Amino acid sequence: MKKHLIIALTLFLSSNLKAQENGSYLYANVGGGFHNLSYGLKNGNEQGRLGYSFLAGYGFNFSNHWGLQTGIGLQSFNPVATLNYLTVAPSVDADGTAYDYKTNYLNWKEKQQLLYLDLPLGLQYRFHLKDKIQILATAGMKVSIPLKTTYRSIGGEISTTGFYSQYNVELQDLPRHGFSNISERLTGPVSVRSSFSAFADLGAEYALLDQLGLYAGGYVDYGLNNVAKSAGKLVYQQNGIYNGVLASDQTHSARTIALGLKAGIVWHFGNNNKEAKPVQK
Repeated sequence: MKKHLIIALTLFLSSNLKAQENGSYLYANVGGGFHNLSYGLKNGNEQGRLGYSFLAGYGFNFSNHWGLQTGIGLQSFNPVATLNYLTVAPSVDADGTAYDYKTNYLNWKEKQQLLYLDLPLGLQYRFHLKDKIQILATAGMKVSIPLKTTYRSIGGEISTTGFYSQYNVELQDLPRHGFSNISERLTGPVSVRSSFSAFADLGAEYALLDQLGLYAGGYVDYGLNNVAKSAGKLVYQQNGIYNGVLASDQTHSARTIALGLKAGIVWHFGNNNKEAKPVQK
């Protein structure tokens, strides 16, 4: 056991020394673009909106061109679902009379607001284009953990009526009997799973000082798993409970997708990882 511990410690110290020789760095960047929790709707459509990202972390280069990068960050998603459909459910009123309970979604819009904690790990390729400019390409995987997830309705109407076929009568606008027009703004929590996604970044770093650089580039993320926890419920139940789109039978196969631009700073310590150049005589 002692021998194994000494070997592991030696390998760790040698790898850390190698990282210092080739260049280690801290970085921070902010970005934004098209962020979407992409999901299908049975009776409607869904659209992504602008979202933001923030990431800070540590990287080290184990050669002149290759390195590893990790960090911790935040990423937001704000998809909007629009519903237009009618549901009909057989029901019985307080007097024991059968009727059809109808729920009509008229351009009903719901916005989900999701904030994730990102934990990425990437492999980076670094190419020295000029004395002060480097091209950076990074690809890897990340885990995104939901921090704050809510919904709110932002437009449209839900209309509920009762149709008595035996009398050919449809009752509406009777809130005391459960038949009403709902247009007020509804809010509540959304339950989603953690996201496992692949990501890729491409950008450039400009050296302001020996140890300080500016970074600008683009990023793309693609979720690999279904994050929706659909319970198969109705969006709006006859008892007046609103479950939301992501918890309903209307949603299936939701995944995170992001595409945008970002900018930030890089602080190098140890060797700044510049390629050695021949001495001119």
